[in-house]
Amino acid sequence: MAGNFNHNVAFPQHPPDHPLWRDVNFCPPEVYQELILPLEKSNTGSTVKGVDEVAAMAPPPAGEKKRGRPPKQPQLVELPPAPSPEAVVTGAWSEEEDSLLVFMQSDPGRDLRLSYDDVAECLGRSGNAVKCRWHSQVKKVIDSLSPDEYKLQVEKGQRRWYTGKQTM
Repeated sequence: MAGNFNHNVAFPQHPPDHPLWRDVNFCPPEVYQELILPLEKSNTGSTVKGVDEVAAMAPPPAGEKKRGRPPKQPQLVELPPAPSPEAVVTGAWSEEEDSLLVFMQSDPGRDLRLSYDDVAECLGRSGNAVKCRWHSQVKKVIDSLSPDEYKLQVEKGQRRWYTGKQTM
């Protein structure tokens, strides 16, 4: 095909020295060899890629996988170690534990920004167990307490929180 390709007829809007012709995806390999290689040789004087190398740079046909860099592997995130089954307390809840939950939801506990996980660490229970106990049992009981009983529960929970933090 050398010598008989007329780029003015095929692509009249782009002269042969237009940057688009240097794009391998736009330019067929034979056109690249005929038009661009002589321009690059005359401009740079360096060695230029041949037709086989240009064809290798072209995108693969539909259905074939693209060669090159392998896909990125997801980064592994280290999780904190799971508590051993012996370390997690299960079973019935004591009144002292419930009072700690009352303290956590009271104004002094909110000022400390206590979370379920903080209380769970103090009690030796799981965060989910603490959250479930609060929503299913303790929250309902608080509404039936008198203001004096509520204050007493908060104080008991506050003592438990500060003694529990010292032993940790």
